[in-house]
Amino acid sequence: MNAIAVIRRIIPGLFFLTGLAAQVAVPGALELVRAVVNNQKAVNLVYDAEAVITFFNMEDRQTSQRIVRSRYDVVAGRIIRGKRLSSREDTGDLSPDRIPAYQESRILPLFSPLSDEALTRYQFEYRGSAEYKGQSCWLIAYQPLEPDEQFSQGLIRISRADTDLVALEMRAVKDFTFTEDFKMAMEYDRIDGLWVPQHIRTDLIIQILGLYKRRVVFDQRVIARHF
Repeated sequence: MNAIAVIRRIIPGLFFLTGLAAQVAVPGALELVRAVVNNQKAVNLVYDAEAVITFFNMEDRQTSQRIVRSRYDVVAGRIIRGKRLSSREDTGDLSPDRIPAYQESRILPLFSPLSDEALTRYQFEYRGSAEYKGQSCWLIAYQPLEPDEQFSQGLIRISRADTDLVALEMRAVKDFTFTEDFKMAMEYDRIDGLWVPQHIRTDLIIQILGLYKRRVVFDQRVIARHF
């Protein structure tokens, strides 16, 4: 066998081994997501946030806007309760007493894939890695095993440095009652070794019996944290 024939036999094997090594070096998608869930359990804090809530008609013209300040309790990485501190809208200030307190919906543990309860209800797929706002991240796409309204589909960005949550993009698989096209994007900041909420943007369409239809954008940014 001459040298050229040997090289032709060896090179495909080298490519196969290189690809295999790359696959072995990357944890499985479910393993990565499970690590995020466990790491987020260390996040316990209270944070204050300011949200700009903007209403648009279906011609995409702004009709009204409200600015709300709230305080949220995060326990084991999950927002479990909140209290409105103040609210201001186009027509003037509102008393916090007129604004309902936040209560965690029963569907939240399943709508987000990042909980022990939800892990077995979703399938996860590794989509490579990419930079996101200066962070090197693994990308994990996910979708529910069953297309039910209590579930979402989307993308998880996981820090390659410490296997924790950098960003989460969620979209409702099916419309909720009185809502359409529900989307939520969450971004996190690393503070004292923990990845904590920084920016939450929710976009949806509200429709009530065909008589009222508005697009609502909820843009919330954290303004203070209390550990």
